[in-house]
Amino acid sequence: MVAKAKQFQEQQNPAPFSINILAQDDGDDAQSQGDQLLSQFPASYRTTGDKLFAPKPPEPALIAQELNLKRLHDIVNLLWFAGPQLPPRPLHFQLHFGRDIVVTEVMDNHLVWGSGKIYLKPIPRYLLNPRFWADHLSCDLCRQGCDSDIEVGVPSPPSCQHQKLRQCALGFLLSYVALIGHESDLSIAQGRYLIPAEVTWPRWRIFVRQILDNGGASASAMRSMVAPRFVYGELRLDVLNLITVVLQGPLSSGFMTTWNSSGNLFRDHLGWIVSVPTAYVVGLMLDTYHAGFGPRSYGLGVFFILYLIGCLMLAVPLLVIPSVQFIMHIWLGV
Repeated sequence: MVAKAKQFQEQQNPAPFSINILAQDDGDDAQSQGDQLLSQFPASYRTTGDKLFAPKPPEPALIAQELNLKRLHDIVNLLWFAGPQLPPRPLHFQLHFGRDIVVTEVMDNHLVWGSGKIYLKPIPRYLLNPRFWADHLSCDLCRQGCDSDIEVGVPSPPSCQHQKLRQCALGFLLSYVALIGHESDLSIAQGRYLIPAEVTWPRWRIFVRQILDNGGASASAMRSMVAPRFVYGELRLDVLNLITVVLQGPLSSGFMTTWNSSGNLFRDHLGWIVSVPTAYVVGLMLDTYHAGFGPRSYGLGVFFILYLIGCLMLAVPLLVIPSVQFIMHIWLGV
């Protein structure tokens, strides 16, 4: 009964909300609303080969590119290594943890954190427009019920493309429902250009209430309503990079490259080697106070020297592989 009620509600209203929190005039006619929706899409799209397109209206493939979560869905069974199945913490908590908020326009980088940063994708204006959900995230089949009247023992048909995009968009909006829980969070979001400036706190509260009343934001509800990636909240970047390198090989550039200079590259891969001779030097300085340390340290000294030589030999591939990745990322855009 709950599933049928939710399905009936989605058929009546393709959007999970009815308020247009960006509306300037409630008396706009259909034509002006359509023009307003077109003005809310990105100015251009970058496709394979770094080609730029500016179609009007955007093609379905380009909208799918905006909501693309393929990289995370390819490793969705391993995401539990990178983060818990919990909603993200509010924005004021992110600042409390000392994380800088970095804007990204790549959907699968949203809510990824590491090195004192958290990457957040701003809410596109069109996702706050109910008409977009009706025009681009719904179809006649979805409005009739994609999974209705399925016989027992007969496999369910795969979800249509509109339904998959809707799950990505709804999961994205639910992440902002968690990120913006207080008025201070809204101020932080608008200060970081994560949400349009004309969104007011009273309208945002109505918007959030309509989304949550449309199906709830519990873990069980999210698994059935949103894309698998958004069952998880914040994801650790270093774990995602490790998973990607293990699955794709050492020449992989990882999930996300954050090096902006060769100095950062060397620091990340060679900094740990310095700890060995540093500890040894500190030990030698204690010889003045502990006469027995010198004889004991001789054997350890030989061991550490050999260990250091081994580390330097190991550092060669550790430097070559990341250097190749760095060059491919900077010069080739891979």
